[in-house]
Amino acid sequence: MNTTSVDLNQTQVKEKKKAESPAKLIISGILGSFCYGLTDLFSNNESAALVKLGNIINDHFTQSLSGVAVPFVILIILGGVLCWIYQPSNRLDAFTRGFTVFAALNIVSPYHNQALAEKDQCAVVDKTVKVEPSKTRSKHFPQFQAIPLKKVAVVTLVMPADKRPEKIIVTYMDPATRQVIKEFATDTRFVITESKPLLVKIAAPGFRSMVFEYQPNSGKTHYTLKLEPSKVPLGIQEIFGPKRVSALQ
Repeated sequence: MNTTSVDLNQTQVKEKKKAESPAKLIISGILGSFCYGLTDLFSNNESAALVKLGNIINDHFTQSLSGVAVPFVILIILGGVLCWIYQPSNRLDAFTRGFTVFAALNIVSPYHNQALAEKDQCAVVDKTVKVEPSKTRSKHFPQFQAIPLKKVAVVTLVMPADKRPEKIIVTYMDPATRQVIKEFATDTRFVITESKPLLVKIAAPGFRSMVFEYQPNSGKTHYTLKLEPSKVPLGIQEIFGPKRVSALQ
């Protein structure tokens, strides 16, 4: 029995040591309300709850006190009183209780954005304006006229079903200088969106390379090209050209 009583007394002493003093808890609550008040003040500026509370005090009680000094004092006192009433178990809980004071201030003075209010007012004014569209709008304003669609051409490549290339390389070249404009890999179908004449070269391993001329103003919107199998490597075809390779075969 004596041993059990000693153990209970030691446990009670440890619990008392772990318990926070009321002064520390109240200070933690005050710090919580103070820090959260600063956050609201810097984040919302004129729409902060402390500013609105200061305006209420200035309008209804006294005009000698202005700014947010008095609301800050009230906020700190409320944070300490709230921790004294609820008696939180630790400093973190007390710090959180300080946040609840600020939440209560936000409920009393809800957030109101002046920019949104001005936007709503402008929207109401816009509803009263009557606008009649001009019947000759497209005649006097070129931007309302029909915009011509960009000319494109679809190229479809046909090849034996049992023989498919690993990759197909398409090269756009200038017809006059043979300078390469663009080169890309494609599947069996691609779209030409260029607005100027081109030499289009198609090369695929195991097939004969081919070149055709694209004219955007010809009115032709679809090209169907047949790729012929060839045992000549692409490097040799590059040296001799498609026509000579065809003659050799």
